[in-house]
Amino acid sequence: MTKRLSNRREFRQVLDHGHSCIDRLLVVYAHPAGGRAGKMGIIVSRKIGGAVERNRVRRRVLEAFRQGIGSPKIYKDVVIIPRHRIKSAKFSEICASLAMLLAKCGAIDPEENSYNGV
Repeated sequence: MTKRLSNRREFRQVLDHGHSCIDRLLVVYAHPAGGRAGKMGIIVSRKIGGAVERNRVRRRVLEAFRQGIGSPKIYKDVVIIPRHRIKSAKFSEICASLAMLLAKCGAIDPEENSYNGV
């Protein structure tokens, strides 16, 4: 499993200096990892809902990363921010959106992407 961004400084670095890719379900920020394996973090806004809904969304995005993407090598530090529409999206849509955005930002090698339409 990919390591996680763990502190505010790491998140700020990616958000302030990273490149963003956006679609209707997710926003993905990617920043070069500086010669080490990339890390991933998820930020779920309070606009999504209460704690239960935010945790549900966080778990769905994390599971989409695990199942839909597989475990390819992450080349950049990545912050994933779900948008409000993700609450009504199908799991397969989340997987496809995440795979497309990670490849578009250059965080994963599209050739290694094992997304198979879960």
